[in-house]
Amino acid sequence: MLTLRPYQTDARYQLNALLNASRNPVFVSPTGTGKTKTATAVIEDRVSIGRRVFVLVPSVEIFTQWITDLSDAGLNPGYINDEGMKGQNRTVYVCMAQSLVNILDRVPEKLWPDEIFTDECHHSAASTWETIYTFFDRATRCGLTATPERLDGKGLDHLYTDIVQTITMRDAVDAGYLAKPLPIVPQKYLDKHDIPDGNPDAPGALEAQAAKLGKLEIIGDVLESYRHIFHGKPVLVACATFGHAELMAKKFIEAGWNFEHIHSALPKHERRRMLRGIRSGTIHGLCTVGIGIEGMDIPGLYGLIWLRRTRSLTIYLQFIGRTLRPLPGKKYGIILDPVGNLFLHGFPEADRVWTLAGRGDGTGSGSEPPEVPMRICPWCGVANNPENERCHFCNMQLLDEDGKRVTKKRDLPSFVAGKLIAVTSDGDRQAVENAIIEDVEAVTEAQKKAEQKEARVLTSAEKKDILLQGIFAGRERRPLFNEAVRGMVRRGGLG
Repeated sequence: MLTLRPYQTDARYQLNALLNASRNPVFVSPTGTGKTKTATAVIEDRVSIGRRVFVLVPSVEIFTQWITDLSDAGLNPGYINDEGMKGQNRTVYVCMAQSLVNILDRVPEKLWPDEIFTDECHHSAASTWETIYTFFDRATRCGLTATPERLDGKGLDHLYTDIVQTITMRDAVDAGYLAKPLPIVPQKYLDKHDIPDGNPDAPGALEAQAAKLGKLEIIGDVLESYRHIFHGKPVLVACATFGHAELMAKKFIEAGWNFEHIHSALPKHERRRMLRGIRSGTIHGLCTVGIGIEGMDIPGLYGLIWLRRTRSLTIYLQFIGRTLRPLPGKKYGIILDPVGNLFLHGFPEADRVWTLAGRGDGTGSGSEPPEVPMRICPWCGVANNPENERCHFCNMQLLDEDGKRVTKKRDLPSFVAGKLIAVTSDGDRQAVENAIIEDVEAVTEAQKKAEQKEARVLTSAEKKDILLQGIFAGRERRPLFNEAVRGMVRRGGLG
């Protein structure tokens, strides 16, 4: 039995009502507020009234999460991936979209979905997803996303009818469901530029703001800032290119920290190992270009370091959302932003007005390239499938951070000197900067004490005291062993 928070229960009722009326809703909820859990409850409801559900996902990480959550709910899902269609006559199937589109004509008609749930549904207007919707044209659709806005600015209103949003990021922060975002930005930007309200609806507003910021620069000493602000706490580092991510991981390692470069070409077990390292604190940071934008749950993160500038609101909020999951002793999700993304998109918790109609003339703030027969890699010249995000030959990035096609090799951003200032949406600056540093120091100091306590070698007297206090108490199956231990203690046999 799933236990939902009040806003999740409200969303559950609204989504069921819309689906019952043959509407096609989108459930919008900030990263970290439980979209998958809420949707799992809705899918339980749909299955209980005899509906068969397909869940479309764009990545292996999201695929795995759905299989786990649906299984935990007792729904026993089948799946469709590169192995084909697995599971006979299931009521729920989790589907990798690219795998499903390749076998549409081989899916038995008796297993066709009555409803299609699409995670990260801002992808829905891409050709792969639209082909699936067209094939199963009688299926009702339900979308899930934190940001119902495409990189190319195109609308989703030809696929979906209603937005259901029962909690905002600001609400989630106020309720303690998410940590408070704390951007730390260059003082020179703070002194010269206004922070927008988060809704750049005016034509050209984003481009004008980017022009004011000027050439991309990384202001301040990133390595020193990491030491001073995070003190070894795990972070995500958003880099401009594959090579940039490799370089930054190396620089952090040279500075004495354990950083790694996570990317899509790594084996799944390596990516899982890195996530375990972040969770345990043995890995201090992950440098990445694309991994971490959506769908990947990275528990244990205390902050984000922006080393790339993006004009995509979706990328901006998706990356930041990874750092806002609450943790013991964590008050803030710290966003070290030496490139000025805050001045393009506003505070993460700004009250944004979402629309299914799209924005602008379709060129958008981060235009996606038109589909072409082949995509030529600008790094090595090898032809690639247009679906490829990386070159299959040299593994270099084929799309930039805004989803645009890379047409030439990119220069890395330059580093310049400058002071960084913490700022919050309620106007607080310096006081919060000091508070967050003290807050992180307190957490780190508590962690150090715990580690020291754990690692300390016990004296003979302490060992005897622990045993005499009954470390084996209650284990009636081993009375002779307990008696033997007490005898050893009395005789002084431990030390």
